[in-house]
Parts: sequence; structure tokens; C-alpha cells
Amino acid sequence: MLAPEPFFEPRGTPFSEYHRIKALVELGYQIDLVTYPLGQDVDLPNLRIYRCLRPPFVTRVAIGPSFLKVLLDLLLAVTAIRLARPGRYAAIHSHEEAGALGVWLARRLGIPHLYDMHSSLPQQLANFSYSRSRLIRRFFERSEQAMIDGSRVVITICPALQDTVAATGAGERAILIENVMGGDVDSATEPIPVRARWGIGTSAPLVLYTGTFEPYQGLDLLFAAAARLAGTHPEARVLVVGGKGKKLTTEIYDPVADTWTKVGLTEIPHSDAEAIVLTDGTVLLTGGVGHRIAAEIYDPATGEWTRINDMNDTRYRHEMILFDDGKVLVIGGNGFEGLLAETELFTP
Repeated sequence: MLAPEPFFEPRGTPFSEYHRIKALVELGYQIDLVTYPLGQDVDLPNLRIYRCLRPPFVTRVAIGPSFLKVLLDLLLAVTAIRLARPGRYAAIHSHEEAGALGVWLARRLGIPHLYDMHSSLPQQLANFSYSRSRLIRRFFERSEQAMIDGSRVVITICPALQDTVAATGAGERAILIENVMGGDVDSATEPIPVRARWGIGTSAPLVLYTGTFEPYQGLDLLFAAAARLAGTHPEARVLVVGGKGKKLTTEIYDPVADTWTKVGLTEIPHSDAEAIVLTDGTVLLTGGVGHRIAAEIYDPATGEWTRINDMNDTRYRHEMILFDDGKVLVIGGNGFEGLLAETELFTP
């Protein structure tokens, strides 16, 4: 498997790569993952991680096209070519732009190639304002077409990409596996203190959002959706929590005034965490990639976050249920060893 990203990092494509690998090893396949020299190692059975050479002074890779990614992709190619011996592999599974290398290696070895298409390469030029050059765009278009044509199967992660592949005439070889968050939202009566603190009516909805706040994740859609509340639920509020690295922002959205107000920073970064309003009006935030065992409490009266005792199990993408007595049941999610069956009870 060729993964031209820092693996593992809590962002879109590495999440997909992780779950693709997890599904394959659970089916009994041995996976050799060739990836960038950055990222967190993961412990999965039948997985071996091969990292390419790291250039001096490189400590992070920004999302989107860059000259650094070109250099790292070349170094990744060297590592992959060194491993690609005849008879060693049954197939090559490539993500993103590594599909070009994967198609060439698969033809050389006479084995099938699977292209995991997480985005349209020409569209990335516009999304990240990398270049307006028609020549570069044409190169990206031809490269993407070659990767689609040279693949036995193309996996797409959204209907728009599925349509893109179908438009090339390869729709019968395309399989849609959407990146979606699972889990239901349990309704509970939010207590008066948090509503009174922010001027929210007792019957108005309070929406909690958690994420890494990367621009490419469609934050403009979040803001537009929040703004529409002014017409449908003018008394509603949106509590935004999360960030990555130094992005520990918490904000409240007022749809009537169409304004966001910063209300304090979490003590540590959270991504794919879960939040719930407690009976005393405070907000409990638990887990998340990077600090999966951590828990914090937000007090709307002071606008401050406070770190509390860690959970017993590391987890993210889990569920929380608030009981009438104020206790919170934390259920399942993903941990270091995969999906969790363990539950634990939080007592304020």
C-alpha cells in the first residue's frame, strides 16, 4: 500500500488509510505500507510500515500540493521500488497521487492495481490556490486519467468523485465508500444555566460541533449552515470546540447577530472527540485523536476549560449518554487496538 501522507495523523486521508488497513488485516491480508517519514506508528496485526527517507529539517507536511510533497513522493517512490520484487505482492493499493507510481509498479510486476481516489488532483490546484497554470492543470488531468485507466478498481469517497470517474468511462470499475461519521445523537434536556448564560431560550436547540478546523474540511459550509439558523431557529446557538496543535478554539455562534464569540481555549487539542451538556450547564469533552484518554469540562459561567481525570480507556468517535442523575455513560469508539466494546461511567 502506497500512502503519500504523514501516517498516522488525525486528518482525512490518513483516517481512510487506517480503516482500509484495519479492514484488510482483519480479513487476513498482510500489508506493507510505504508512507512518509512523519506520523504516528500504529500497532495492527499483519501490518509493516516502511517510511521513506526524511529530508533535513522537515518536521511537518502541510495539506495540499507543495514542492515538499513532490520531494517526499520521489523519496517514497525509491522505497517502494526497492520493496517491489516479483512474486512478493498480490496487488498494489495506492492512495491519492501515489496512484501514478502504483500503476507503473503494478504493470511492471504483472499484478492488479487499486486506486483509492480521495480527491480530484486538478481540483486540488484550485482548492488550495496552488497554481493557475494551464500546463500544470493539464498535467494533473492527464495523470489522474492515467491512474484511473491503469487501475483494476477505483475507490471513491464521495458521489462527486464517483461521477468524475464515471465521466471518464470507468464507472463500472468504481466503488463508492463514503467517509462518514457513525453514531446517533441522543436527545436530552439542556439545563437552564447554560441557556441563561448565553441568552438561549429554554426550548431552543443547542448544537455542539467538534473538529480540527482545517479550511479544506468545508468550514464555509458549517458557517453557512449556522447562519441559516437565523431564519429557522433564531434563538439557537452553535458551540464550536476543537482544533489541532495550537488551535484550541472554543466559540459560540449567535445566529441573530450573525457573530462568533471566543469563549476560552481547551487545555489540549482534540480531534474526533465527543461533547455533551451536563445537568449543571457545563460541557463535558472526552477523548479524541492525539489525546484519546483526556477529558475536560467547559464552564459557561466563566468561559474556561478545566482538565479533569482521564478516562480509563483511550477512545475517539465514541458515544456518550447523559442520565437523569447527571452521570454520563461513555460507550465504544476507536482505541489503539481498534474498535472498543468497553464502556465507562463518568460521575461529576
